This record gives sequence, structure tokens and C-alpha cells, in this order.
Amino acid sequence: MATSTPDRIAVSAAEGRASALRIGARRAYWVWKDQDGVWHLRTTAGQSGRAYEGVIRPLPGAEITDVKPIGLGPKAELGMTGRTLTFRFRTRNGIDGFDFRLTGSACVEFDLRIDRDGDPAHIYLGQNQRRPALEHFLLCP
Repeated sequence: MATSTPDRIAVSAAEGRASALRIGARRAYWVWKDQDGVWHLRTTAGQSGRAYEGVIRPLPGAEITDVKPIGLGPKAELGMTGRTLTFRFRTRNGIDGFDFRLTGSACVEFDLRIDRDGDPAHIYLGQNQRRPALEHFLLCP
């Protein structure tokens, strides 16, 4: 997916769930890490259905484990290829996504698209809803 140099962000920007995440919210990605160390990725799309796809890859020194789908339909694609988590699914009128854990301590690379478009204006990190400069970004300890 990505051919750009990723935006590098401190992992602390992704701490805590955004209070604006709710059913009916406009098209967006919501990414956060909770106090138990579980990572969450959710999507919202309001009334119009949207296609979400992306890649999450830990850099050497970390591994993705315990991937759990949340609200995904039967046509959703979510899986690991080596150390890389890939996904493709549609969201409409709800909240969809998945949770995962990260073992080790290294940066995690994200490349997130909505309707094949990489617009970082629709990506919200953590409780403060920080937006990355690019749809291709690293969250680093």
C-alpha cells in the first residue's frame, strides 16, 4: 500500500478512547491503546457505507497477537500474513473493527485507507483525537 515515508508519532498520542466515537459518527478511523495494553481500531461511516482497508505492521522487536474482530460481517477480511495484519471490510451505520495486543517494544506502522483514499483528516488517535499528517504513520514508544 504505502510508498511514502511514514509520519512518526509518540505512542502516547494513542492513549485512551475518544469520547466522540459513537454510532452514527461520520466516516473515520479511531485508533487507541487502553490501560491494559490492548490496541483498538474502530471505524464509523454514518449513513453511507464505506470501504475500509489497511495494514498494521510492527517493526522488529514487537509482534501482533490476540487479534479479535469486533462487529465485522461475514465478508470482512482480517488476518495475519507473517508479522503483518491486513484488513478489508465495510462499515455502515455502526462501529466495526478489531482489537489486538502488541508484544515487545517497537514502533507500529499503520497504513489506513477509506474507499481506497488515504486521507489522514479521517484518522483519530487516542482520547485527544490527534490526527497524523499522513495516512501512513508510525506509533513509537
